[in-house]
Amino acid sequence: MLAQGQHLVHRHLIEQRVAAGDEEKAIKPLLEVSTVSETSVSGLIERSVPRRNDASGAAVMGLMTHRKLQDLRDASLVSLLNDNPAVWKTKARHAFAATHSFIKEVRPSDVVPLLIAELEVTPDFRNYLARKKLRQKYWSEWFAELILDRFWLELNQG
Repeated sequence: MLAQGQHLVHRHLIEQRVAAGDEEKAIKPLLEVSTVSETSVSGLIERSVPRRNDASGAAVMGLMTHRKLQDLRDASLVSLLNDNPAVWKTKARHAFAATHSFIKEVRPSDVVPLLIAELEVTPDFRNYLARKKLRQKYWSEWFAELILDRFWLELNQG
């Protein structure tokens, strides 16, 4: 059990590492002093720590948890994004522009539904999911979240 002072030091360290985009290093100190699982720590971080700032300096909640990112890597969807990022960025731009036409202060979670809709009618993405036997609906949502997590700052600035 951590003393109150130690708890605050660990929380500050975790918040710094998450803000810097290094969730893996953020989770390790917690796992060393606790019996909680990596998944439950990822969930806690997702619910409580702002990920980064948008162009206006406002905190933007990230959509990607460590667990989701691991599952996306295991399903090779991170590789799919990395193989042709321009294609996925273009789709994200379309979804962002459409969302921005009716919401002026757009958040990543506002864009996800439109991006999912675009992904679900994209033959390359549909064929990829079929080839990999990824039939669950959450793959489209998680891939949309991954795309937005990767390109959010560019989308929101330009």
